[in-house]
Amino acid sequence: MLVNQQYNILFYDKGFIQVEFIISGSNFIKERLAFMKKHNKIWDAEEIKKYESNDEDRFTEDFGVPIMLRIDYTPDDLVEEDHVVTHLTLSKVLH
Repeated sequence: MLVNQQYNILFYDKGFIQVEFIISGSNFIKERLAFMKKHNKIWDAEEIKKYESNDEDRFTEDFGVPIMLRIDYTPDDLVEEDHVVTHLTLSKVLH
């Protein structure tokens, strides 16, 4: 992860953030920030404690609505009126 400038944060509610940077000198060449969550369930403190204390796979449940948010910054990919420098992608998949 550190060689490729990629960082991941995993949350107890099955969501995670991934950040990737390409830096040259003091300039950002490319950046991506993504937030993904398997479902829209909000976990309470008791559920978090339960999953901390056992080895259950927290990613096998099949309920809720998957959510994805992604922000890309790619100044070298700019094409006037076709591809902007920064863009936001929102996704919600219904089963």
